[in-house]
Amino acid sequence: MSTDEYGFPEEEVLGQEEQHGQQENGVEDKNRGKPSDHGHAAIQSRQMADLGTALEVDHMILDFLCFQAINACFESRRSPPVNDKLDLQACLTQVDQFWQLFKARYPTYRPDPELHFRQQLLQLVVLVTQRFRRCSATPIRSSLTALRAANQARARAWIGHVSRLPTADYNVRPFDQALPISRTEMEENRSLMLEALGIPAEDDAYEDNFYGTSECVGLLDLLPLFMRVSAACHTMFESPPTKKWMELAAGWMLQGCLEQYLIFGASGSDAIDEAFAWGPGEHLDLSMNEDMEEGHDTTQWNKSQDPFCLGLMNEDTQLWQTIKSRALNTILSAEKQYWKDIASHLAAVWDKSSPAQAEKEITEFLVDLAECIPEPVLVQLQKGQLQGMTRSQTQSFIRSCGVDVAEILARIDGPG
Repeated sequence: MSTDEYGFPEEEVLGQEEQHGQQENGVEDKNRGKPSDHGHAAIQSRQMADLGTALEVDHMILDFLCFQAINACFESRRSPPVNDKLDLQACLTQVDQFWQLFKARYPTYRPDPELHFRQQLLQLVVLVTQRFRRCSATPIRSSLTALRAANQARARAWIGHVSRLPTADYNVRPFDQALPISRTEMEENRSLMLEALGIPAEDDAYEDNFYGTSECVGLLDLLPLFMRVSAACHTMFESPPTKKWMELAAGWMLQGCLEQYLIFGASGSDAIDEAFAWGPGEHLDLSMNEDMEEGHDTTQWNKSQDPFCLGLMNEDTQLWQTIKSRALNTILSAEKQYWKDIASHLAAVWDKSSPAQAEKEITEFLVDLAECIPEPVLVQLQKGQLQGMTRSQTQSFIRSCGVDVAEILARIDGPG
């Protein structure tokens, strides 16, 4: 079994713990459009005597829709688009509507590891690729507030004591004294970032600015979800984090901090401490009361959702410390001339680190994740042959599943 540079096998089924529905990770979608008639109506109209066969068909449809929505997210960020038939809003609507119907029909069913991973990956991909614009995938304010509180609680638990603060050995007074930057500087930074990504300027496309406001999801908000999805892969493949993955993680932390200061207008060193509170360490020590209040099982998080709790070898631990320290030193430079103007220092780091390139690397990583698990059965059926079957056997399989699948394959060239 071959593996890529991130340590993920190129094709295998991934696993994760139980899905918690739309509100997992404190994020829920809103303003969904009217559902399309393509595919999802089959779950309402199907009359199969064999419930097991019905479940199998519906499972295949849901897996296909998640796969298609992930591709639509990637397509929405490509210029020019490769497949203009994929309507992102329609794809997300299909997934949401079909998932609700699926849960109503099979209330005790838990998605298998592969489908569960694809659902969780879809959540991460949607939030990363669509965070620059206000859209139906934008989390509601209360969910985003709860997510940030949970993320901060996790970081406090990892730190445990002031001596373990990532910034403990650095001079962070300039972050308190000279920040936040001015509103004019923030607006200029937002404009530069959107221009670098090829996204229309907000003033031209929207009534009010969105990127960089408290309602917008930042990279710092998504860091724990990135870690959770990564941990799922590393756990399933029994492969510890690689150097390339560590560099990506440290880059995510660095860019998340720079985004907080230069786009969102943060001050103080809390953002840095939260972002860099990752790595092999002591068990989380939140009290049970705080655990309950935050709605976050930190013990379970420590065991199953942290890539650094997978039994790293000593050399891997040292490698991570080196990579993380290098990123910290980048943003917390001790050179005196930088501390004379912290805003200029952060802007110089931001420019040198190329946030647009960082976005590209993050997207490429997500694409790799999407490709390291097998294609959904319906995608294989569209190609005319299932893995491990002849074309004749594949056609027999389609007939055994009922007319629903055949109709879907004939009609679902993309929602809309």
